[in-house]
Amino acid sequence: MKRLFDLLLPLAAAVVLAIPVLLVLQSLKTGATEVAEAPCPAVQRGQLLIRSSQTLISAGTERMLVGFGKAGWIEKARQQPENVKMVLGCRANSTK
Repeated sequence: MKRLFDLLLPLAAAVVLAIPVLLVLQSLKTGATEVAEAPCPAVQRGQLLIRSSQTLISAGTERMLVGFGKAGWIEKARQQPENVKMVLGCRANSTK
């Protein structure tokens, strides 16, 4: 069975790699959202690539991310105080 997998993997990868992947990208600076095409990821030995025909994006999550993307640096820091503490802690430790 393993030998059959070794023979079929290059054939399956060649067929799958011709199909582009659609990505939803969002600028954290402006909040602008766009759909872009990217090459299909390479399948390595011992990995499995699953082709999906449909996907779902939560409108609530997207609205939150757009709001976060449009926020200024101070508002972003207010929304994520734990990350500010982490960054300031790392900075303090690196100057010692």
